Amino acid sequence: MLVAACALSAHAGGSIIMNGQTYEVDTVFHNVIGPGTTQTSLWIHNGTLNFRAYYAILDLTNPYLSLEGIVANDNLKGTQMLEKMISKHTREGHRQFLGINGDFFVNDGTTTTRGVRLWGSPLGPTVCNGDIYIAHQNPSGHVSFSLDTQGKAYVSPFRFRGTMTATDGTQIPVTAINPVHTSPGNNAITIYNSHYFYSSDAFGGCEVSARLADGESFHAMGTTRFIVTSEPNTVGDMDIPTNGYVLHARGTAAEAMLAATKVGDELVMESYCLAGEQVIDPDQVISGNPDIVGGGEVLDSEANRSDGTQRHPRTGIGYSEDGNKVFFCVVDGRQTASVGARLSEIGAIMKYAGATDAVNLDGGGSSILYSTELLAINSPSVGHDRSCGNGIFAVYNAPDDDNIVELRFKDYKLTTARYGVYTPHFFGYNKYGYLVDTDVKGVTLTCPEGFGKIKNDTTFFASGIGTQLLTANLGDIKVSMPMVIVGEKLNNMSFMTDSIITDGLRDQLIDVQTTLNGSIMPLSPEALLWESLNSNVLTIDRETGVMRGVSDGTTKVIGTVDGIADTMLVNVEIPKDRVMKADLLDPDTWTMTMRCGKDGVAKPLTDGGFEWNYTGASGRLPNVTMKKTLRLWSLPDTLRLRINNGNVPIKQAVFTLYAGNNHLTSAIVELSDTTSGKDKVIDLPTAQWCDPDDMTNFPITLSGIQLDLFSSTNGAEYKMRFDALETIYSRMPAKSHLNGDLNESGIVDVDDLNLMINIILGLNSASEYMSVADMDGNKIIDVDDVNMIINIILGL
Repeated sequence: MLVAACALSAHAGGSIIMNGQTYEVDTVFHNVIGPGTTQTSLWIHNGTLNFRAYYAILDLTNPYLSLEGIVANDNLKGTQMLEKMISKHTREGHRQFLGINGDFFVNDGTTTTRGVRLWGSPLGPTVCNGDIYIAHQNPSGHVSFSLDTQGKAYVSPFRFRGTMTATDGTQIPVTAINPVHTSPGNNAITIYNSHYFYSSDAFGGCEVSARLADGESFHAMGTTRFIVTSEPNTVGDMDIPTNGYVLHARGTAAEAMLAATKVGDELVMESYCLAGEQVIDPDQVISGNPDIVGGGEVLDSEANRSDGTQRHPRTGIGYSEDGNKVFFCVVDGRQTASVGARLSEIGAIMKYAGATDAVNLDGGGSSILYSTELLAINSPSVGHDRSCGNGIFAVYNAPDDDNIVELRFKDYKLTTARYGVYTPHFFGYNKYGYLVDTDVKGVTLTCPEGFGKIKNDTTFFASGIGTQLLTANLGDIKVSMPMVIVGEKLNNMSFMTDSIITDGLRDQLIDVQTTLNGSIMPLSPEALLWESLNSNVLTIDRETGVMRGVSDGTTKVIGTVDGIADTMLVNVEIPKDRVMKADLLDPDTWTMTMRCGKDGVAKPLTDGGFEWNYTGASGRLPNVTMKKTLRLWSLPDTLRLRINNGNVPIKQAVFTLYAGNNHLTSAIVELSDTTSGKDKVIDLPTAQWCDPDDMTNFPITLSGIQLDLFSSTNGAEYKMRFDALETIYSRMPAKSHLNGDLNESGIVDVDDLNLMINIILGLNSASEYMSVADMDGNKIIDVDDVNMIINIILGL
């Protein structure tokens, strides 16, 4: 236990000084997420400013771990989300599992001479797996993270040097590869490869196309032999051959050398690269600016960027003093919970993590730390993974293997108050240390007697005090973590909400919580003594807190523990039938609008609902929208809209709802049958858009339904019908619907027959449909019931 506790304390937080101010550091997550790779999430705060920071440490001595840069689309044209870069490059035994966004990139309207947008091209030197995308002799303003072929890391300007030798011995400097953002050097040669924008984009001078000599590969370090494949061209802007090159010379001596070449001539380039003053053979190079940590100290480099003192989302990459560890770091910004960092602040955070040298990469909406298993680890300011010009990734290099041999608690630390409940989740790893499961099932818990109780093998109930080991078992795999129970008595206790809705169809527990060290933690209802003030409306077990509705009405329940009491209002709403009308669909109470339509007219129907007629108009994204604030009764399992789409080409329905009157959600249901003129049932299960077991999600309030259309023809007359809006309560036995109408469509048809067959085959729950599928009343759904439903369909 002591060893485990010490391992935790190595990441337990503390404080950090940034710009002369001291901030408290709380570790909210720390775990292994891949071979040789840990990820840590921090909350940094001082009462005035808050930061959320995320870093990963990659141990390059791990034999199953490597780094790999990826350029969007494998060329300088366009951008990609990190997820797309990963999916394109992942293969058996080579899986990118963690990455950060890379360099700043062109994001304006700049084009080549042929009008091709430069959008997405990284701004600085870029090398991926030894393949040069961009390299310069003097890349002014850029600082690069470089990794050489021996795995050594550098943070410094990355420079390219080369010399081209002709068959007659003439030598000319080579100063750039794909100079997207700099002019070709004078009295020098520039090389364009197929990563570039289709042509050399350079006029004047002299150029030829070339290929590599047989058996040759393009080297940033050493000798590369080219074979000339075209006559010299003095016009410029030459097409770049597929898998070929354009060699462009500018200046008298350089132009004269290429002008003297003939098809088939061999040109030989000797080249090398510099990281600072160190000659290196580059494997990966990703650039940014400026450097933010150097020699173990935060650098005074904020003036090197115009936004250096501003607070923005930031991304950085660096390495440790021994060079064995690489650090990915992202700081959230432009959010209430995280204001964003100055350059010196992300530098301080990276130093805190252990980096002795680091560089700032692209930030803002691009800042993301992305995992294939955990997805976006941080909270991007744009709300999702945004397309970037390039990224750098941790790569798992071992055979695919889904067998779990190691188990870890997902939570970083295990602390609760007395009477607290804790249901842990677990990460599972294969023998190479790869995270293969982020929610391992089948794990059972044990704890010392008197310290707590284990319920259902998965949930710990804290009944003791102090620190003991909580142990998890998965077959022969075992893992233990110190569990800390704080306080002999509770200092505070409350219910998670002031009021809830329940029905008479299920047992419910009230969610109870306490606050410990600023964190909200759940408590076991069994720790409280319970009382219902009106048992004719609601009963509640005094010892367990299990409650059940008896009749429609409102009452209060009181829970007491350690002399602390709280009161909750409980509304009991019991469904009257399995299917209930949610609304009469009176068109006078609904607001109807259209996009790409006009002159809408509603005609009420005798049995409820209405017909909707309108004239189509042309335009994008046509739809018909019906709006009304409608509070749904009780705890519906499904919201159902019945329509006949007439000649309106409906594609999908978008429901806008509030959960518990405060959480707005849009849920989409695509129509499986878009045939014109048919009665259709559009079902939205509650579980599709919120947790139906969380009572705080009720009551549900419908705000509107939008029907998205495939098309709208200008001047066409459209007609459709809104028949019913219903709520479904699957636990309620059906009373008013037809025996045999399993899907509650209002008729008994072949769809009900198919559903009954699925029940017999075990593909659907028999208990859910027993009241309408047990045709002969023998408490079994079998072939006799199938025969009876066939007879109904045949009219026999």
